Amino acid sequence: MANRDIIILNTTQSRAETQQASDTVRIKGGGEILSIENSSASPILTVQSSGSQTTLSGKITSTGNLTGVITGSFGRVEGTTLIGSAFELTNTDLPNTLSSSAQIASYITGSFRDGFEFTGTISGSGGSTGSFDRIVATTFVGDANNLGKSSEIPNTVSASSMIASDISGSFTSGFEFSSGNISGSSTTTGSFGRIEATTITGDGFELTNIAKTGTITSSAQLASRISGSFNKGFEFTNKISGSATSTGSFGKIVATTLVGDVSNMTNTIKPGTISSSAQLATRISGSFNKGFEFDGEISASISGSASFTTLTAQTLVGDGAALTNTIPTGTISGSAQVADRISGSFNKGFIYDGEISGSVTSTGSFGQVKALQFVGSGANITNFTKPSNIHSGSAQFTGISGSFTSGFEFVGTISGSVTSTGSFGQIVATTFAGDGSNLTNTALTGTVSGSAQLASNISGSFNKGFEYTGEIRTAKGVWSAGGNLNTAKRHTAGAGIQNAGLSTGGQINTNNSNAVNESEEYDGTSWTEGGNLITARRDHSGVGTQNAALLYGGYNTKTETEEYNGTSYATAGALSQGGYNKVGFGIQNAAFSTAGVHSDYNGIRAESEQYDGAVWSNSISMILPRTGGGAGSVNAGIKSYGFRALPARAQNCTELWNGTSWSETSEAVTTGESDVEYGTQNAFAVTAGAAGAPGYAHRKTTQFFDGTAYSVDGNLSVSGYGRGGARTSQDSGLVFGGMNPSFLTATEEYNAYYTTGSFGRIETPDVQIVQDSQLVVSSSLQLPVFATNEGIVSSSAGQMWFNSTTRKLNFTMDVNSWSAGGALLIDRRGAANVGTTNAALSAGGFELGAATVTGSVEQYNGSTWSVAAKMIDVKGEGVGIGTQNSALIAGGAPATGKQLVEFYNGTAWSEKADLIATHASGSGGAGTANAGIVFGGVGIALSEEFNGTAWTEGNDLIDARGYGASGGFQNSAWYAGGTANTVASTEHYDGTSWSEVSDLITARTGLGGAGTQNAGLAFGGTFCNHTEEFNGTSWSEGNNLIQARTHLGQASAGNQSSALAIGGHTPSPAANTTLTCTEEYTVTHLKTIEIDGV
Repeated sequence: MANRDIIILNTTQSRAETQQASDTVRIKGGGEILSIENSSASPILTVQSSGSQTTLSGKITSTGNLTGVITGSFGRVEGTTLIGSAFELTNTDLPNTLSSSAQIASYITGSFRDGFEFTGTISGSGGSTGSFDRIVATTFVGDANNLGKSSEIPNTVSASSMIASDISGSFTSGFEFSSGNISGSSTTTGSFGRIEATTITGDGFELTNIAKTGTITSSAQLASRISGSFNKGFEFTNKISGSATSTGSFGKIVATTLVGDVSNMTNTIKPGTISSSAQLATRISGSFNKGFEFDGEISASISGSASFTTLTAQTLVGDGAALTNTIPTGTISGSAQVADRISGSFNKGFIYDGEISGSVTSTGSFGQVKALQFVGSGANITNFTKPSNIHSGSAQFTGISGSFTSGFEFVGTISGSVTSTGSFGQIVATTFAGDGSNLTNTALTGTVSGSAQLASNISGSFNKGFEYTGEIRTAKGVWSAGGNLNTAKRHTAGAGIQNAGLSTGGQINTNNSNAVNESEEYDGTSWTEGGNLITARRDHSGVGTQNAALLYGGYNTKTETEEYNGTSYATAGALSQGGYNKVGFGIQNAAFSTAGVHSDYNGIRAESEQYDGAVWSNSISMILPRTGGGAGSVNAGIKSYGFRALPARAQNCTELWNGTSWSETSEAVTTGESDVEYGTQNAFAVTAGAAGAPGYAHRKTTQFFDGTAYSVDGNLSVSGYGRGGARTSQDSGLVFGGMNPSFLTATEEYNAYYTTGSFGRIETPDVQIVQDSQLVVSSSLQLPVFATNEGIVSSSAGQMWFNSTTRKLNFTMDVNSWSAGGALLIDRRGAANVGTTNAALSAGGFELGAATVTGSVEQYNGSTWSVAAKMIDVKGEGVGIGTQNSALIAGGAPATGKQLVEFYNGTAWSEKADLIATHASGSGGAGTANAGIVFGGVGIALSEEFNGTAWTEGNDLIDARGYGASGGFQNSAWYAGGTANTVASTEHYDGTSWSEVSDLITARTGLGGAGTQNAGLAFGGTFCNHTEEFNGTSWSEGNNLIQARTHLGQASAGNQSSALAIGGHTPSPAANTTLTCTEEYTVTHLKTIEIDGV
């Protein structure tokens, strides 16, 4: 695994780990709390705890204070400040470290061999003396008259005598003085190479060499130049004024404002500058040989005239009737301009800004009309097919099913059925809704209707960075046609991989008894005939490869098994249980067969068998009966949703096989009857098959399972039922044959598309690595580095960053708290509770002040409780297992219910096999309704396991007890606290025996529980409100319940991060007051954790 700065949970060693470069940081409970190891697994820093003592080994750097009564042996101590006596510090030969006066006693009246630094005040009397090579201080206080050689210290003047000899002398280099004014009398003189000052005050008359631009101290400085001339331009910010006789000659004047007559100004040729009419007089009745621009108003009397080639103006004021040649469109100054054309015609286009209206008989002939709005019917407008964007009446649309000879614009939605078609030269739209898969020639920029348009660019590269707002993820794969089978058939059994597949047996007509024995082999392109089966069969199962396959079972009750070597078949050991549509996975000499149909769609089974290359032997049954499919190995198998004739729950439930037992996991996105399943337990695919009732429609949906959840991927091209498939990987599927409605020869191949890229740098506010098996980094995945924690945390847990100021590693985690949920319809304690926070069931218990036992049941939808069907038996303190729609309630009080077991299917209750022993009150429970375990009870240590049909004894608890908190699964249950003199002990069950782990922080009884062995939750009990969370090693305190309570019921709804506390009772205000209140334990905020010492 590549080094990453991402925290992970090492479930094998029960610790959290993160990698920093080549170092590994792990966090663990018990004696060793924190350890940092280098790449050779040698410790750099360890923190160990024993009782009240904590021992740290390795180099330690702290940015805060270390306080307290601390003893220790250190190779080296570096600190900013040591506070206290430090009398017993030894070997403090570190420069600047004084632990007592004894260290410098011998030097006090002597001398220091090296310089030293002292933060504070050094004071002395008049007779105090000292000899220093150099003193650096912020402030010298006092006379300092006797300081010697202080002139060698820059900026230090202790007395005027130090600069007396320099006052009337000179500086050999410049100096700077910024503490005030330099002043003098009328006889004060000074010679400076250069003076720079903010303000010079006084006459300044005798200042010489004042060549600094902009500095004028008296009129004498300008006197010789006033009537002279500048040989270069100058800039002056102020007013220049003069009398009528003032003159001046300038090459160029640039000014904001010229004030006065300025009639005598000459050569004022700057465009736009007119100082008097004399400037224009010679040109007024003449003409310009070039155009000019004037920003202002030109006015004239009635007799004023002017001739312009082109006149462009914003506003023409007046009659304008005499204006001629007013050709520019849009300008009409009088009706005379258009009078002779109103009933005539224009030989050129014109623009009119306004409304043209007419009566019914008004007519007009235009070569082209462009307008923002046409008002009225427009029905009589002719030759109207070419202009775009204009629709004047419905008559124009008589060609809806025909074609347009030119483009048109439509604001709205154009919709059609599956068979609607249209041919367009170009479509421009804001949104295309629907599949769009049949769009062709979609070459318009930004329009992508299929991956084929991008195929040639996918493997290209950017030579510069780019920005993308969205999600970069693996694209869905694509099913494409392969070579057809030689014979159309359904219900075949397959083996092999995509380019080396095997199809065996099957059915070629609707006669169920008419099976074939032929085989076909696929090379990735075409099918060829292979060896024939010894026994013709259909609806059988197959595992293995093209040259080492195992085929077994088949319609109707076949037990025969055959092995194929790529050429011929040989008889192998027979199944113990004959049948067809069996679930299968593995290889030729290590196969697993389970479930299936016993005979003629009757007797759907859950029994399992395992093959070792010679014989089949019985194994553990599945939790639920189902048929077909299966993938993985004999130690890591998977089966998705089941046979269509079973209850709805069996159609989408997925089970995992770990080599020892079955467990339930996430449900599929779509349900029904599966046909083809392939891949591994953590990279699994299921496709084809049929939907559930009504209709049992044939499917082409493909779903992927990543070990945690399902997602929908690319669809098959042809939907079908009874299809065969190869035992290949998730990314390279092979499906063949089937029917829809006729028998098929079609073969389809699946190929995944992976998004790849090589980036010099990625910047994003959110990186989520869902599957990191393809993630490659050249050095390390760098954590963000911030100088502060402010504004860093977002709304999700799992963020990690390094604080460069505190030099600590930080990460965020969820924090849970209790909040009020919907109240029960009746108060109750000791109920059996199952389900989740959004789908819970509370059954039985004691109500009405704990005086009456009840059989009433309530169900919760995440906000409110409602009445559900009553149990068969009236009882309290039974144990609940399962979900809201598949619940098992076992044992309880009174005496008639101690061994009774009832099952709830979401609608009604039915009886199941009784418990072996009596579990009257306070038993614990875990698992599901078909794979559950019940244990303990008041004075009882016995454990019993349920397989959906019968109970068997398991090993006893170490401590007999009842009313504890419980959770987990049949093979990984836990039990904590309870009444055996009110204990705090916790026990774990591994499917075989119980063992003790860490105790609760607070011993109590009557508490509620939820979660798993590695993520447990215990709350309430013995009239307290304490909450504790378990991490697989130890308990830690969580946020308290709002209402302290006990007898919260045996087993509880939810898990560690999302649980319900239901009912119970409290001693206040009166003894045994039962409650209706429900509390929900959910994530309420984030917490930032700092890891020190990194």
